[in-house]
Amino acid sequence: QNRDDFSSLIKEGKYNNTLAIISNYILIHNLYLKQQIKQYLNGTRYKHTLSVAKTALLINEKANLGLDKYKVEKAALLHDIAKNLPHIQRKKLMKEYYPHIDCNEEVYHQYLGEHLAKEIFYVYDEDILNAIKYHTTGRARMSILEKLIYVSDKIEPNRKFNTQKSLDYCIKNFEKGFIKIIKQNKRYLSKKTDIKLDKSTQECYEYYLK
Repeated sequence: QNRDDFSSLIKEGKYNNTLAIISNYILIHNLYLKQQIKQYLNGTRYKHTLSVAKTALLINEKANLGLDKYKVEKAALLHDIAKNLPHIQRKKLMKEYYPHIDCNEEVYHQYLGEHLAKEIFYVYDEDILNAIKYHTTGRARMSILEKLIYVSDKIEPNRKFNTQKSLDYCIKNFEKGFIKIIKQNKRYLSKKTDIKLDKSTQECYEYYLK
């Protein structure tokens, strides 16, 4: 195989024929990751994903969170990787890999996102995986990275409401901003009578809003 062939394979996420030191560098620095996730997401979801990554990186820098920028970017770019999976496939994978979890179908993608991150994108960092796994529901005792992906997902600029105040608040005081986002989310979900709260969501509210 020539150099162009190797380049094409790497961009598709196929590292089998690549030297370990090269593939590790590519994986750590998220090279080609934006191209790789395109095949899993529709246009709207891809735009949202890029915006979440940009928001998370901005908050991390401006709020001086001190997180590794590549970890932040990887968690953000992969947070919705399972969002556009066909309905039947999502149900099948949940039954196979997460049979112990009782949740609404609306949040299947966060758990399956963790699965795909490991199986397809070679992510084994538990903090990144948990940031993906709980980005919609939250949970008790979240890490800084988990909190960052949680808030960035909910306040990225492409949302259908003005998120600038929330973004400014998170930059000024991240922990207080995080609590504010949780309160906003709770008010939003309380109006949706057709949704049963996920256990992780309940535990998140109980822990942070006590």
